[in-house]
Amino acid sequence: MKRRITTPLHLLLAATALVAPGTAFAQSTPREAELEARLAKLEAEMQSLRADLASARSDQAATAAVAQDKTKVGFIYVGPVGDGGWTYEHDQGRLALEEEFGDMVETVYQENVPEGADAERAITQMALSGADLIFTTSFGFMDPTIAVAEKFPDVKFRETREIDYEA
Repeated sequence: MKRRITTPLHLLLAATALVAPGTAFAQSTPREAELEARLAKLEAEMQSLRADLASARSDQAATAAVAQDKTKVGFIYVGPVGDGGWTYEHDQGRLALEEEFGDMVETVYQENVPEGADAERAITQMALSGADLIFTTSFGFMDPTIAVAEKFPDVKFRETREIDYEA
């Protein structure tokens, strides 16, 4: 035979389930009312803490994702970076990109790339190495850039004369 233990709290909980929401017991004591108010306050604080925790976890996940997902930006140069002219200025832009975005970006470059078939090979190799964005810096790179862009639709390509191509 099972023995059932009944306490005043059990009776209160059972009676509460039978009463319509929003109604109060006529026999409710001031102590019970005080405890109910404290319980409601604690439940509200718990809900607020859960929301804060969820927000903190979301922020932490976003920060981790940014740290893991660096944007890899590649540059294909027609001349040497020390030429003091066209290629030098493009490389200064690459360095400014690194300074501005720090750990959020990784840059790579290949210099002295001849226009034509060699350019297509160099651009393809950069796309295969995981570049997310590739700048090609010579008019003679336009056709090779278009050819490679058609093979790599997830990579963005920019020809520095403001001709953009995306497959």
